[in-house]
Amino acid sequence: MSVMPRGTMFFESGRYGWSETHWYQSQSASLTQVQADLDILAKKRAWLLGAGATLTYCRVSYDDTFRDSLLDDGPVPTIAANGIPYYNPALESLYADSPFISVLLRAEGTALYRKQIYLGACPQGSEELPVFGLGPAWLSAFNLYSKALQALWGFKVQSKDPVAAPRMAVSNASFAGGVATLTLASSIPGGFTPPFKLRVSQLKATPNFVPGVYTVASYALPPGTGTVVLREQVASTVYDGGGIVHPITYTVVPYTNLIPIGVTHRKRGVGYDPPRGRAKRRQSV
Repeated sequence: MSVMPRGTMFFESGRYGWSETHWYQSQSASLTQVQADLDILAKKRAWLLGAGATLTYCRVSYDDTFRDSLLDDGPVPTIAANGIPYYNPALESLYADSPFISVLLRAEGTALYRKQIYLGACPQGSEELPVFGLGPAWLSAFNLYSKALQALWGFKVQSKDPVAAPRMAVSNASFAGGVATLTLASSIPGGFTPPFKLRVSQLKATPNFVPGVYTVASYALPPGTGTVVLREQVASTVYDGGGIVHPITYTVVPYTNLIPIGVTHRKRGVGYDPPRGRAKRRQSV
C-alpha cells in the first residue's frame, strides 16, 4: 500500500463545526511539505467564508500510517470588526450563512472520476443568486481556491484501472470451520500485502455464498496460481464453480475542474474540542 498524504481543514460557525479533507497529489512528499502547502490552501479557502465563520485548525497525516500527523493551530489570522471575525475585506459586511447551507461543487478528476464538495459558511444570500459567485469578490476568491486545488491536490478514489485492479477467475474454493480458501487461476500481481481488500462475485455454492468485499488474511503463491484465505467468518457451503475476484486499490486523482452546481442542505455537527491529530503536534509560529 502506498503512502497517501492528506490535509484536513477544520471550521467553526456559531456552535457548529465541520472539516474538509483533500489529498496531496505527490505521494512521496513529507508531512512538513504537505503542511506548508495546506497552509497556503487554507488562506485561499478562508477568503470564501462569510463574516463570523472561522478556519480553526489544519492537520496533515498519512492515510495508511497510523499515529503520524502534524497540526497547526490558527493557521489563518482573522480580522475583527465589531467583534465579528472575518478574512476577506470584500466580504466584511456579509455574514456567514447558516452552517446547514452549503454551496455544492462538482469536482472532476480526469474523465473517469467525480466527487461532491460542500463549501460551508459562505456569505448569506447564495441561495438567492442565479450565479453562484456571490459577486465579483467571491468569484475572484473562488477562482484562486480552485486553481490552488488543481495545482497540488486531489481526491481519493477506488481505482478503475484494469492493470492496478485486475480481475481473476476462481478455480476452486473450500469452506471449513468458517474459513474460506479460494484458489485463483492466476496469481495476484505484486504489490499487495495482506491484509488487503478483495471483491468476490459470481461464485456459485450450495447454500449460496454472499458476494461482496472481503479482507485477505493470507495469500500464498503456488506456481501459476494464488491461494487466498479470507479473514471474515463465512457459512459452511459447497463450491459449485465460477467466481471472479479483484483486489481493491485506491489512488489519488488530481482535481481537473471545480464547478459550482447550486446551494444545498448539509448537516453539520456540534462544535468539537481542538483536534489532536495522532502523535506529532506542531504549533504555528
